[in-house]
Amino acid sequence: MARIYDKSDVSARAMKQEMELFEKEIGTDFGLVNLDRLDQKMMTKIKEDNPKYILGYGFLSRGQWIGDGKINEFLKWVIEGKALFFRHPVVIGDIILKCVDLVNGKLDSSEMIGQIYLKKNKTLVGTLLHDLYPYKSRETKDRALVRAEAELGVTGSEEEVVEKLKQIAQKLNAGTVSSEVTDGVFCDVEGTLWQDEQLNQEVVQVLRKYEQDGKTITIWTGGDVEKYQQLLLEAGLDWKIVSKYDFSGKRTELVIDDLDKAGFMRLYGIVPEKFIKIERS
Repeated sequence: MARIYDKSDVSARAMKQEMELFEKEIGTDFGLVNLDRLDQKMMTKIKEDNPKYILGYGFLSRGQWIGDGKINEFLKWVIEGKALFFRHPVVIGDIILKCVDLVNGKLDSSEMIGQIYLKKNKTLVGTLLHDLYPYKSRETKDRALVRAEAELGVTGSEEEVVEKLKQIAQKLNAGTVSSEVTDGVFCDVEGTLWQDEQLNQEVVQVLRKYEQDGKTITIWTGGDVEKYQQLLLEAGLDWKIVSKYDFSGKRTELVIDDLDKAGFMRLYGIVPEKFIKIERS
């Protein structure tokens, strides 16, 4: 039996048309899960039903959904050998063949698991370095040091931990940089758009001007995305915030940041075509 977990009526109807093929060809208990729309209510239902195998599908790439909370359970399913992911559009026959391999224990998920861990570690290392900036509070730094030891096994003095994390970041970001340039203006939050617990109005005006000129504005951070999203919403700004680590290995048109360009590139593995450094007040 195949069960569908999908908040989209359109994609749910499309998957229903394929259910008979799954049941006929595979004949086992599958849960088909739309990862693009997965929420806590759906996750609870999946756990209650406890299907033998999980097929995660969606239009987003792995890199676009790996960073959020849903990956914790899905990654566990992949490691346990009971889940696989496919991205639409897809040939249903190819999925059936992969499902047969999954059921027979022949599906190699090592590459996917590796990509997931790479993305998680990039985000973790970046967040720790972000929380160990010189201007951070002692409490924030101490939490980061504890987390660095607990999750990465990195120990030593504060300076030693920072240096080790920078080395790890360079290794994680090593690789081929895309030749294509992602258009738009990419602006950092803390120390750039947000200084001394308030908006930097000069930077806001610069961003508004670029926006009026037709440029896409992307606010990004190496820290906690949800925290800064809420901060800016409360300040009356509706620009969406993303993680800088989603852009590792990419070229961007224009970056605005309080780091110097060389330090920014080393830390995030992003290559700006143009770079504006904002001085801290």
